[in-house]
Amino acid sequence: MKKRRKFYIILILSTFTVLSIPRMITLISVYRKLHWYQKEITKLKDENKILKDKINKIKKDPYYTEKMLRENFGMIKKGETVYRIKEK
Repeated sequence: MKKRRKFYIILILSTFTVLSIPRMITLISVYRKLHWYQKEITKLKDENKILKDKINKIKKDPYYTEKMLRENFGMIKKGETVYRIKEK
């Protein structure tokens, strides 16, 4: 009787283990995705903070706005002359 009981317990535990493997694989996969998304959210929050700071500087600091326009769009002040030097 004890041998039979032991056999059934081992059979039940083995069945449970085999049936739970796909669920464990899914759980691990979901955990990895969650971790990746959390890192991505943190990265995007940092990027948003930098962009908000730039927007505030552009709105409030005319010198910064002028610098951005000159560097990014090649604008010049009235009366300035731009000299372009070609390299050979």
